[in-house]
Amino acid sequence: MGMAEKTNIKKLCVHIIPAFCSKISPQLFVAAVSNVEEVDWKNEEYEGTGLQHQKALLTAIMKVENCRMRRLCHLVRFEPGIDPELIGRALNRLEYVDQAIVSGEQVEAILRNLVAVRAD
Repeated sequence: MGMAEKTNIKKLCVHIIPAFCSKISPQLFVAAVSNVEEVDWKNEEYEGTGLQHQKALLTAIMKVENCRMRRLCHLVRFEPGIDPELIGRALNRLEYVDQAIVSGEQVEAILRNLVAVRAD
């Protein structure tokens, strides 16, 4: 599934209920949320969005040329199994990240990428 057609929606607020998220394909999830500028994504439990959904989202932020997402807001818990460098690079492509809950290794990667960007 490629990028969706451009939508007029600029902000999408999503409270992910674990039982429902597992029924949504990671491809559909990414195609939709990467097509809006701001995602207010409440995910208080790791199982709120699965590892596949989170990896797909971070990969889309990194690789999809037309990814419109610029802001990731609210409470997002990234699974510990996600590569810290993927999180660090992807979040540094956004303009605004609020309340991302990450492991020690993941926050270290985010900070390393912030310093690398500033040094370039």
